[in-house]
Amino acid sequence: MSSSDANIAWTLTQRAESDPDLAAIHQPGKGRNPLSRYYETLTFKELEDYSNQLANALLGSGIKPGSRAVLMVRPSLEFFGLTFAVFKAGIIPVFIDPGMGVRGLGKCIEESRATAFIAIPAAHWARRLFGWGRGQLKQFVVIKSVSRLKSWGSGLSGTMNVASFPKYGLSWSTITSSASNTGTYAWTVPMMNSSTQALIRLTNTSFPSAVDTSNAVFTIKAPITVDYPNLTSDTLTGCSTINIQWSKTTAFENYTSYSTCYNLSNGSSYPATYEIYYSTNGSTNWTLLTTQYNYCSTHSYTYSWTVPDLAPGSLRIKVIGKQNTNYYGSNPPIFWQDSSDFNVPVKNPTGIITVTNPNGGVTLNALTNYNTTWTANGTSGYYDVLYSTNSGASYTTVVSNISSNNYTWNVNN
Repeated sequence: MSSSDANIAWTLTQRAESDPDLAAIHQPGKGRNPLSRYYETLTFKELEDYSNQLANALLGSGIKPGSRAVLMVRPSLEFFGLTFAVFKAGIIPVFIDPGMGVRGLGKCIEESRATAFIAIPAAHWARRLFGWGRGQLKQFVVIKSVSRLKSWGSGLSGTMNVASFPKYGLSWSTITSSASNTGTYAWTVPMMNSSTQALIRLTNTSFPSAVDTSNAVFTIKAPITVDYPNLTSDTLTGCSTINIQWSKTTAFENYTSYSTCYNLSNGSSYPATYEIYYSTNGSTNWTLLTTQYNYCSTHSYTYSWTVPDLAPGSLRIKVIGKQNTNYYGSNPPIFWQDSSDFNVPVKNPTGIITVTNPNGGVTLNALTNYNTTWTANGTSGYYDVLYSTNSGASYTTVVSNISSNNYTWNVNN
């Protein structure tokens, strides 16, 4: 995900991925028995799917990204779903307090220059009765209960236009414009970055107003995908060792003539390769870590790596898949690449180091060797040794990045 894709709604998407079944909203229910209390609940996954449906419906109603829309929905499950939906759709929300009165509401709508009105049925009734936004508002959307979401019926005839989009319906790509109304269409999934926000939309070419869209988003997986670290919830610890993880689909194999898959045993110039890179703190500069061979029918890969000491900071991982050098020459083309969706936070280690020798009460003779020792728990296993001659006001480095728990030091004169 690039910075241009940044959207406050991504916080919900991220939480839906990390905690899909965790309750996001509790709303007091309305039972017939006033002594019986219960709550209606939406999980993060349900709220994500619901807001995606609303975002798609808003754009399908003719409201354009960047336009202003009045929102008049009571505090409810629908309100939270709608709030995330307008951000996903790129619509500018105009929240109005009904407590300002009829005249105040009309004036506020006029001054907001909103062109759309998204509201519950009662608010639409009041809009028509009092003439709010007359001649100004162009699009109108009625928000109903989550449990009464409208579903389209069947029975359409003629040809269908089938389209898909990778994220929230902000852009659509036509799959075909002449699908027969047989209830099925064979589709070759396009080469694209992985997306968890894909939808399919069908439009009747004879009656363009007859439109239906997937009830919930689905995932399109790219030929190569960075699996870990990928999200902000994958927080890393500086100087710790992790396994960078990526996966491939069968679309990425070691083809030379698009018919034969080659493993390393066939010769080092035949297999396709993965180049692993990292960048830090949002930089666009990438540092190469390693090059790994691809293997036929192996779909998951790992690479052990020590996280750099950059806390507090962040990093991203990028994997580039290249075809083999035997068929394509010394500089084979990039088949596909993917990078972490977010800048993954890097925090400081929380381990404990205890100096055991010297630890007070000893005399060191200058220009002699002295064995410095320590114990450590919960650290990276790599250490810098420093000494001070002024009670810790300043330190001088003796040695850096050693992996043992002792070091023989030639004491300075």
